[in-house]
Amino acid sequence: MAVRWTVCQAVLRALAAPPRLSCRWDDIEVRGPVGGPYTVVFRDEVARFAESVLRGDINLSVDSGQGRLAASAVLTRNRHPAGPRPSFAGRPIAEQEGEARR
Repeated sequence: MAVRWTVCQAVLRALAAPPRLSCRWDDIEVRGPVGGPYTVVFRDEVARFAESVLRGDINLSVDSGQGRLAASAVLTRNRHPAGPRPSFAGRPIAEQEGEARR
C-alpha cells in the first residue's frame, strides 16, 4: 500500500495535476510485483487529464531502504510526432525505469 501511495503521489506531481485530482486514488492503478517494475494505469477523470498533458511516457523509479520509500516520476517525450492517442482507460502507459516503451 505504501508503494502504491508513493507512486501515485510522484505521478500526480509529475503531471502537475490540479488539487481536485490529487485525491482521486481510485482513478490510478499501480500494477507490478513487489519490487517492480511497476506500471501505472489511469482511469476516468485522471485519465482525461493525463491524456491532455502527456506527450510521451512516464518513467518511474522506486527506492526503499532503512524504513524509507521514495518514488520519482519523469515525463518523457516521444521521438516521433504526436498523433491520435487512444483512451488511457485500462491501458498501461507508464513503466518503471528501463522498461519504458520507446
